[in-house]
Amino acid sequence: MGYHKALYRKGQHNVRKLLVTHTDRDGILSAALLLRALSRYGNAADVHILMTQGAYLADELEELVDAGHRFSRLCFTDTYFFPVDADRIAAAVARLRLPGADVEWFDHHPSSADNEPLLRELLCLSPRSLIIGDRGKPGFSGRRESVSIVRQAFGLKDAESIKLENVARGGRGIDIAALHREADVAPWLAVIDGLTYVPEFPPEDAVSIIRSLSTGFATPPPAQTQLLQDRALRATANVGRALMDGKFPSFPTVDGGKGVVADLRPWFPINAYTLQWELFAESHGLVDLFVSVESGWSLHYVTGSRARRKRNLREGLGKPTIRIATFHRGTSGRNTTRPRRALDLRGLIRRRPGAQYVRWIDAHPYLVKTEWRAEIAAPGDEEVIAVCNDVQQMAQEYVAEIRWSNKDRYHPFRRPYISEPETVDPAPDSSPDVT
Repeated sequence: MGYHKALYRKGQHNVRKLLVTHTDRDGILSAALLLRALSRYGNAADVHILMTQGAYLADELEELVDAGHRFSRLCFTDTYFFPVDADRIAAAVARLRLPGADVEWFDHHPSSADNEPLLRELLCLSPRSLIIGDRGKPGFSGRRESVSIVRQAFGLKDAESIKLENVARGGRGIDIAALHREADVAPWLAVIDGLTYVPEFPPEDAVSIIRSLSTGFATPPPAQTQLLQDRALRATANVGRALMDGKFPSFPTVDGGKGVVADLRPWFPINAYTLQWELFAESHGLVDLFVSVESGWSLHYVTGSRARRKRNLREGLGKPTIRIATFHRGTSGRNTTRPRRALDLRGLIRRRPGAQYVRWIDAHPYLVKTEWRAEIAAPGDEEVIAVCNDVQQMAQEYVAEIRWSNKDRYHPFRRPYISEPETVDPAPDSSPDVT
């Protein structure tokens, strides 16, 4: 029995508000913040929470429709708009909303920002809806996290709401690494990260994460989330092993910078973001981008049974995932001497590296990922290496074309003694293949 239909049969079909969010840190923290905002206007216990991915949103909403749900308010946060399913999403929302119901969307994904006029028209979004794309403008960056957008939209200024935002995105004068190690914050981050490694985690238990977190970090994680914490700790331990044992090949980019190719499959499960951050910090900000090969057995978390079936057909094939990421995301203000430029990866994937093997997904300005072409049923190391080699070549051409340089690599954690190009080792390690 599906999760949504089970709720209906239990007599909980009188739920009056819907909150839809993504399942990463930003999604869960922004949902907790949004739940805090909704509690201002009544009992937040009547909010039905849906945790999903943009590509499965239509399936999730249609399952709610079939279960007989209708809502007086629908709120979406950190859920990217999937234009391919636009008509299905619009039809489902029309059937889910009660007369006069507000539909609100709070997001930072490029897909939502690029399609904002269509999104607003199709769903008749309320004026409170706020979509700020994280590409920003030249010399600036965008909001980058939906949690900031939610806090701005609802004017939340209490200390706990500010802390929820700071944990997600940091802020001026915030040592985010120290914040993440705090005794009340660290267990919560382990719970959130662990959800990635338990794709069949019961939806009602996943929802309890957001409900508990909305009261603040002082509330301990629910007991049923211990499995998630354990998986996250194992992934963290694997980051340490990879840093100790991994000999990740690198290739030069421009002006003393380099790219790193990391095959992370031997260390599954592993938190690729954490490992990349450690390597970035070790290089003092000189790594321009990461090309990571991840296990194909890490499935996205979704709530509904219909979405899970579709996910398993689409993702559960064991195909390795290739991602390109950068930490050069610009700043939220201007540098008095020179605008700090973000390294936007859209220009790179427009060159279509490895096009005979993969399609590229423009997830963020700082993260792009692949989808293997249908005819590549079981990609092996030969295909993976071919894509990675193509990425390296086109990355070098791209950063040279946009005149990316050491002056653009400014980062708050950069050590001052390497701030000038002439102090940088001009011959970084180079190896073309994935090992």
